[in-house]
Amino acid sequence: VDVDGDGGPKEEGRDGAAAAVAAVFARMRREGVAPDGNSFAAVIAGRPPRRGRGRPSAREAEEEAAAMREMEVEMAVVASRGMNREGARSPAPYTMLIDAYGRVGMWEHAVRLLDKMADAGAAPNVITYNALISTLDRCGQGHQLLGILGRMREAAVEPDPITYTALIKSCARTQSWETALELLARARACRSGRGADTILYNTATDVLAKSGQWERALEVFGRMRADAVAPDRVTYATLLRAADAAEREAAGAGA
Repeated sequence: VDVDGDGGPKEEGRDGAAAAVAAVFARMRREGVAPDGNSFAAVIAGRPPRRGRGRPSAREAEEEAAAMREMEVEMAVVASRGMNREGARSPAPYTMLIDAYGRVGMWEHAVRLLDKMADAGAAPNVITYNALISTLDRCGQGHQLLGILGRMREAAVEPDPITYTALIKSCARTQSWETALELLARARACRSGRGADTILYNTATDVLAKSGQWERALEVFGRMRADAVAPDRVTYATLLRAADAAEREAAGAGA
């Protein structure tokens, strides 16, 4: 693809596609079009592949680090255009890049970027933390999620239903139903009053059902009604599956 329109020779295959992505991104910059999360993700994913297998050489590692630094510099330029009335940097471009890193499995870069935000004068908000939680969960780093919740507390950023839903959802993979119940209790006690909704309760009920905690799933359903949160079809379907599983287990034990 002749992105630049110069008619010159172009690489083919994977290297050619990577070059085309880089050329499109460069053209965006020349024309003053601000990149978004999809743009960053495409550029990161479109990096030229490393030759061979095994650990990267020192040179390859440095080239990789330089490419990431360039990407973050570009992101910082975008961020500098998003000052609020108090002169603080907008966290939105950082949030976009954290999400982009998650899409291509580069969770370490996402965590480091959160640390860099303070140096740039950009305070992460709940959307930023949610993006990082999603990135870590997507990349199989669920054991780090409670640590991110702790960082939110330290930064006085209150979690929202999306935060708690993502955290509770990660409990299903390890059947950590005790942690799911603890997170649900925190969500219900949210000062903002936005701590629990139908999706959150459904997620907690699903974790309990998959963990064989039928009675506790019913208790959560009772709390849901007490909190005036309306159940939906997913709620009842989850309860029915849990009841069926409990009945099968009881029948097997009595056989």
